[in-house]
Amino acid sequence: AARSRGAEVAYWDMSLKDAVGTPGHPADPATIPSVAERLAAAAVKVTGCATPILALNELYGARLGTPWSQSNAQYRANVLELVRALASRGTQPHLLISESGNTAGPAAAWWRSLAESATIVREVYISGPVLEGLGPSGATVYLRFQLRRAVRNFTTIGVPSNRIGLALGFHSGRGGQAGLSAASWFGVVKREALATRQVASELALDSVWSWGWARFAGMPKDPTKAAA
Repeated sequence: AARSRGAEVAYWDMSLKDAVGTPGHPADPATIPSVAERLAAAAVKVTGCATPILALNELYGARLGTPWSQSNAQYRANVLELVRALASRGTQPHLLISESGNTAGPAAAWWRSLAESATIVREVYISGPVLEGLGPSGATVYLRFQLRRAVRNFTTIGVPSNRIGLALGFHSGRGGQAGLSAASWFGVVKREALATRQVASELALDSVWSWGWARFAGMPKDPTKAAA
């Protein structure tokens, strides 16, 4: 959990799995109201904010098309019930997804219902060496294309762009720096930041998230992170 006083934003990051289960093993739906109450209260207490942003990390099976299995249908119902319950308690749930969402057929209605109570945050983690290999101009064009496509995944089915966010990955491994030298990595970070700022402004998105700056236990020191 963290609070950014300058931006007047507070957020609480939690594992969605702990609250709603998985597509194969969904949680008992009867537990969702109490889980939402506990999470909302904890987020307010930890952040010191009456209306904290909650990062729900992350949805499983976004690509699964309908008809869903019975267990996945219950899982999706649990997710929807959780974000509705959290929103009713004054929090601002943001649901992270790591891949394109399947919006064909009846699934589109689920995504639209989700967006009524939560912001959909699409993770777009592109490997640093891939972007470096495209060169400055090529990487910028490619980034803008991928970011816009991630947003169109949902706007084409009627989800407002202000209910969509983007998340970028700045971790050391796959999908992040992935062995790039410090100088090359700094260039990639700059191009990602500028491209995302333009797309977010152009499409009036809800938010932009960045992930991967932290050094977790057991990881080697990476002196380029703080500088980047």
